[in-house]
Amino acid sequence: GLDLASVEPLPVIQGDQFDTYRYKVSVMGGYHEVAEFLTNVGSLDRIMAPVGLDLKPHPVGTDKSHLKAGESLLDASFQIQTYVARTTPLVLSQEAK
Repeated sequence: GLDLASVEPLPVIQGDQFDTYRYKVSVMGGYHEVAEFLTNVGSLDRIMAPVGLDLKPHPVGTDKSHLKAGESLLDASFQIQTYVARTTPLVLSQEAK
């Protein structure tokens, strides 16, 4: 019941023991569909954390094919972070030491 508006990979944040992979995501749909999507992401076997949630009402007069009676559309923007264990040590440049 959601429209996926965009998925944009962001730069990886390198860490000592794990790297953080981030994606900027935007979806459009009803409140309950957005909540169900975020719950499903947070319930995956792999650690996937939705962060920085921004909800805004979708502009009036646009496509209402997703709507149930009495429901409004929302535009939801957030980041999803996941973590990958480092298999090689982080090598710092001479300037960073």
